[in-house]
Amino acid sequence: MKLTKKTAYLQLHRICDQDCIFCAQPTNGKYLNFWEITQQIDYYHTEWYTDIIFSGGEPSMSPYFFETLKYCRELGLEMRILTNGHMFEDKEFAKKSLEEWLHSYHISLHSHIERIHDTMVKKEWSYKRSLRAMNNILLYWWELTINITINNYNVSYFPKTILFFLKMFPDLKGFIINNLETSQITSKYYGVIASLGDIKKIIIPAIEYIQSYDKDVRIERVPMCYMRWYEHLSTDVEYSLMDEVKYLHYLDDNTISGELTRDTFSADYTYWDNCNSCDLKWICAWLDGIGKHYSQDDFISQSLSQTELRDLQNNISHFLKTG
Repeated sequence: MKLTKKTAYLQLHRICDQDCIFCAQPTNGKYLNFWEITQQIDYYHTEWYTDIIFSGGEPSMSPYFFETLKYCRELGLEMRILTNGHMFEDKEFAKKSLEEWLHSYHISLHSHIERIHDTMVKKEWSYKRSLRAMNNILLYWWELTINITINNYNVSYFPKTILFFLKMFPDLKGFIINNLETSQITSKYYGVIASLGDIKKIIIPAIEYIQSYDKDVRIERVPMCYMRWYEHLSTDVEYSLMDEVKYLHYLDDNTISGELTRDTFSADYTYWDNCNSCDLKWICAWLDGIGKHYSQDDFISQSLSQTELRDLQNNISHFLKTG
């Protein structure tokens, strides 16, 4: 029997104090008032969504941030936040959010080199502010995950960045490693998109560093053919085998909010011809930028023996049950 997981993303507003050159949800000035926020949360609650992820923009900058946390806590909902962490460099702000049972913090850091990180997010002092926030969060022993993109600015030394943060924050829960969502990147910044060939060189060493420190790691938007023996770490697996349902709430006139499942993506959009015979297709969901930023030659059809396929299935099944 497949497991079902229902996660809701909620944009409190689309306002941010950064201007990341690869941002998938850039600032547009739209926002929800508190009544609108509660209406959306009530819908999630009645539809049996148990996990809410606050996103933006920068969600912690919403004037209704703490009221929203309290409302979710009183409904018994688990909460996570995707954040640059700047607001949490204030210890009182961090403490208050923890008191409202915001358990899990995902802070975006894209390089261990301050100048490069601040250049990518177009905000001076961002790196130092995020580090101060991380120390404040870990002071209270809550979950801290680093969300890091793979891009052309950091791909040449990516495993070194991972190792640097592992050593700096020994109590870190882990990493979410994202290949870029290319559809929102303007032509001016196409150069930030790393080639799949470069990603192939660094993804396995990065994973092995993280696992050697006994930390969690999940991978997004990296083809399965580049992740042999680590396929279970891809978020694609949740769509394929857990019947995962995500509700994506957008404050964007050009993007429709709603449930996202594997069935949302058509095979014609998702796969190249040489992927059709790949033995990993059943767990490989999608990658935007196909035909524009990536070519068919980037995708390598994999052929597995019956023993390899059985081992892969067992590995994934164990991972889904144990997390």
